[in-house]
Amino acid sequence: MRLVRSSLLLMLLGGSPLFAQNLVCTPNGDGTMNCTQQTQTATVQSIDATTQPAAAQPVAAPPAQQVYVMQPNGQLVPAQTAQPAQQTYVLQNGQLVPVQTAQPAPAASQGNATVVTNYYVASAPAAAAAPDEPKGYHTHDGFYLHFSLGWGVGFLTQSMDGYDNEADYNGASASFAMKIGGSLSKAIAMYVLLHDFVISEPDYDNGYSSSTLDGVSIGIVGFGVGATIYPGEGNFYISPSISYASVGWSGNGGNTAYSTHGTLFRADVGYEWWVSTNWGLGLALSYQHYSGEEDGLEDSANFIGLLFSATVN
Repeated sequence: MRLVRSSLLLMLLGGSPLFAQNLVCTPNGDGTMNCTQQTQTATVQSIDATTQPAAAQPVAAPPAQQVYVMQPNGQLVPAQTAQPAQQTYVLQNGQLVPVQTAQPAPAASQGNATVVTNYYVASAPAAAAAPDEPKGYHTHDGFYLHFSLGWGVGFLTQSMDGYDNEADYNGASASFAMKIGGSLSKAIAMYVLLHDFVISEPDYDNGYSSSTLDGVSIGIVGFGVGATIYPGEGNFYISPSISYASVGWSGNGGNTAYSTHGTLFRADVGYEWWVSTNWGLGLALSYQHYSGEEDGLEDSANFIGLLFSATVN
């Protein structure tokens, strides 16, 4: 029976993390044994294997593991001496996961004790700061210079006091504009402009006869002021202007005769895409209306067309 007790005792002691190798046990006369391992001594009450089940011995949790932090130079240092990290990551399943999104570490049960697996935390080096953008980068500010060129259709109607009939001229037309100014804000630029639209070889109809005027061009040229408005400081724009203008007629001989002087209203609506720090290229729809009178002769002209534009701003 003493042999059985000793064997059971050794089996129980062998499962405990408090006892390992070099265990020395000495029997006592009262049914107990003194067991010594190096400098530690434990007294164990004998167990009757026939009547009492073996009680599970408590298992001490392993000491907390040291947490290390990876510095930007690639070295691991104890957390208490590490420099503050800008972003902290947790190693899970072989991958670094940001701490705020990491899953809790699973707990392993062993006897009556719980062993918790510690995280090893690494510091991710801060991302390199983006280079500063040049002053005025993709911003509507400072000097304003705009060019546009396009094509459409033009119409001119002439009437004379005392006459009931009118003469109509219409045909393919080209338009050009140059605007120079400056920005009042990131949403508004003011400018002066020189612009025109020209009807080439128009079809003529006076109610009695009609023909095509080969070699003839009708040009409406204006000089005025205007504004370009960028709603929301974006690249979509509206550009109204008003100018003092005149209607000129030129033929095959190259001579130009002016019929009337008046007012030319213009409105461009378009969008531009940045192609460099300050340059933008785009498209616009343009509508222009002229109205003038001279010595009983009245001219009314209109243009509508599509323009290609380039702007530095």
